[in-house]
Amino acid sequence: MSVLIVVLLGCGFFVKNSRYTLFIKKFDLDFIEMEISLYCKEDAKKIASMVNRKIRHMKKNKAQPA
Repeated sequence: MSVLIVVLLGCGFFVKNSRYTLFIKKFDLDFIEMEISLYCKEDAKKIASMVNRKIRHMKKNKAQPA
């Protein structure tokens, strides 16, 4: 039983202190790297999806003949 408690405490500590990294690839193939905390992870996902949506929209409009 005590082994299970130690394992769960270790997992809890690891999850609590985990950090995420958001990479943004620029047109010149360089990267922008940003550290994201666990609490900002959902906001970072929303920002990434909005940027991807805008890029797809811009590419679609550029590909259509005028």
